[in-house]
Amino acid sequence: SDAAAAVVVVTGAADTTEGQGWWKHQYSGSGAPHIDAAAAEGYLEVVTAVSSVFSEVAPLATGGDAHAALSPTGSDRRPYARAALLIAWLHFASGAVDVDATVPLGGGAVIGYLDLMFAAEEAILAPATTDKELLDLELRLGRARFAT
Repeated sequence: SDAAAAVVVVTGAADTTEGQGWWKHQYSGSGAPHIDAAAAEGYLEVVTAVSSVFSEVAPLATGGDAHAALSPTGSDRRPYARAALLIAWLHFASGAVDVDATVPLGGGAVIGYLDLMFAAEEAILAPATTDKELLDLELRLGRARFAT
């Protein structure tokens, strides 16, 4: 007999993307979030299932981990790039961005959503990536909000 296994990723049904402040509020542990706790936890599970950055390099097991990742400080660009990456993955996890979406890069250029995400992960994980490259990456990831 043969055995087979497959990973199935189930995303939410959101129809709009949200900004960093909105996501920080969802994982802040205070106030009244716009999504229920089970959905918020589920989104983190989706992100850890598809990302090589979260949880392998940056913890993302709890809402507190997510809030910390979404609240970078200091002059190092890498935490800011990770925050932009997390937001873009949360767009996917919530269902606001489809797996086959394209992201406008300006000047009529587009990139596949997953191509952008995996290139971003590689850049964030590469120690030689410069602050300038990380800043450019943050800007491209910010455009993922407008994926179609």
